[in-house]
Amino acid sequence: MVLISYCLVMLLLASPSLSVWWRRDDRACDPSNHAWIPYTGFRIQREYGFDLFSWHPLQRSHYVLLSHCVRGHVDHEVWLPTDSNTDIEWGRDYCPDGLDICYRIVRRKQFVLRQMSIYLPFTFIGGIFACPGRASGNKCTNENARPILPLYADNISHQWFELQVPKSLEHSQIIQRVPYLYTPTWTHPLGLWQYPQPENLAWSLHLDIDEDYDLTVDERSISNKALTQMTNLLRNQLTDLRYDVITALNSSTESLSLALQEHISRLNTDDAKSFLQEIQAPFDQLQLSEKVFRQFNSTV
Repeated sequence: MVLISYCLVMLLLASPSLSVWWRRDDRACDPSNHAWIPYTGFRIQREYGFDLFSWHPLQRSHYVLLSHCVRGHVDHEVWLPTDSNTDIEWGRDYCPDGLDICYRIVRRKQFVLRQMSIYLPFTFIGGIFACPGRASGNKCTNENARPILPLYADNISHQWFELQVPKSLEHSQIIQRVPYLYTPTWTHPLGLWQYPQPENLAWSLHLDIDEDYDLTVDERSISNKALTQMTNLLRNQLTDLRYDVITALNSSTESLSLALQEHISRLNTDDAKSFLQEIQAPFDQLQLSEKVFRQFNSTV
């Protein structure tokens, strides 16, 4: 009888539709909206606000949202205002209200020249660090930044829309949330062996907290070639969209990201994966030197 009850509970939790009925997580913690195990970790998302009653329908607010989730619910969040030319605010402090801590998200050297932050899902992009809070008056450095967890690329096809209606109706907005990055758990799709143990900080040793990487002339040259390859691939792939892609490629990162998000939303899972693999391949093939940075509690 106990075994039957256990099997019934596991069946409920394993079923995406039933698990949503069984419990409801915050969407910021579960962008897919059907996770069967409550998520604990960090999620970084891009938020666009479209004014519903504006004379300028393309008028937007722009934020990078960092959410800390505990068992499927947001524990604390940071909204960092940004502009249309920035996907993610890298190398800046994200400081939650009421907490004496700041966070810093950092890219690996091979991605530092790439402004568009859309990657093949489950790609190791960088890491998140804990830095001294504002009250300490100390600047975040490689010496005092504490590595928390690596950051992987999220699945942007799990974006969603929300309607926000405040007391003042004319300020109503349609909010678009796009998942960009997350920290892995033991249920990471790449397997349990990819989950970093607390004592293993190898993922953090080559990450500079200020992203002040020393690129040699040759490294900068091959990195720029990778950027050119990606740009040419995007031009070829996105010409069927209503966006002026050439203008998007030469103007704002936001225009390109929105065009890319729309294109991916039209593809099935396999085609979307192939497309993202193709535009990421030039960066995966980069061979760059890696310096070891000393960080708090690291094992350098």
